[in-house]
Amino acid sequence: MLKKRVVTAADIIKIAREVVNRDVTLNYLHKKYMSGMLKEEKMIRVKRGLYIVLEPLETPEKFSYDRFLIGSKLSKKYYFGFHTALEFYGCAHSAFNTVYICINKKNRFKNFTFRKTAFKPVYTDQVELGVKRHNYLSHIITVSTKERTFIDCLNRTKYAGGWGECLKSLEGLSGVNFNKLLEIADSFDNDLLYRKTGMILQKLKDISIYYQDVDDTILQFFMDRSGSTPRYLEKHAPSYFNREWNMYIPKNFDDYFRGV
Repeated sequence: MLKKRVVTAADIIKIAREVVNRDVTLNYLHKKYMSGMLKEEKMIRVKRGLYIVLEPLETPEKFSYDRFLIGSKLSKKYYFGFHTALEFYGCAHSAFNTVYICINKKNRFKNFTFRKTAFKPVYTDQVELGVKRHNYLSHIITVSTKERTFIDCLNRTKYAGGWGECLKSLEGLSGVNFNKLLEIADSFDNDLLYRKTGMILQKLKDISIYYQDVDDTILQFFMDRSGSTPRYLEKHAPSYFNREWNMYIPKNFDDYFRGV
C-alpha cells in the first residue's frame, strides 16, 4: 500500500487479493489488518473508504500528504480545474486551501476537509472536454488543459478566486494554444463567455508576454460570435459601457489589470 500512498477500500481489496492470492472481503480485511493499522496509526482515515498510508518514520502528528493524490481518488471520471489547475501549472497568484474536483452530478460527493484542506466538487456536464492526464508522483491524475482552465476560470470566476485573483493568475499562464482556446470556447457556445474571453485576451495582450501572439483574427473570432444585445459583465455593479465588446463593465474592473 505504501507504493500507492493514498488508497481506497477498493484499492486495498485488490492489493490484498494479489498478496494472498485468494478472494477476500473488505470486512475480513478490516478485522484482520485495517483496524490494527488504524489503531496503531500506520494508516490515517481521510474519509470513509479513503486512507493515507504512513511511511515507517512518519508520525500521525506530522506527515506529508498530497492534495492531488487525495483528490484523484474521489471519482473515476473527474478533472482538477479552476484555481486548483492554476496551482498545478504554477501560475496561481495565491495559495488556496481548497481543491476543486470537477465531476458530473451523478458522481457527486460531499464536501469535506482534511487537515485544513477542503475538497469540493464542481459540477459540469463536460468532464472529458479539454482535459489531460499527467504522470504525477507515479500516479496518473487528470487536469484541465491550459485552454480549458482559461475558459473555465472566466466562465465561473468564483472558483478562480474572483476577478482579481483570476486575472493575476491567468497573466502568468504560459503556453496557451489560442487555436485550441477557440475550440473550447465554441464548445460552450455562450454569448457572454465569448465577450468576456475576447475582452480579457485583448487586455492581457497589452500587459503579458504570454499573450503577445493574440492577433486580430483571434479577437475577431470572439467579436463575430458576440450577440447584438448589450450584456453586463457583472450584474448590479456600477458599470460603464464598452462599445467594442457591447458590454457593461464594472467601473473598477480596469484596476484589476493595473494590479497585474
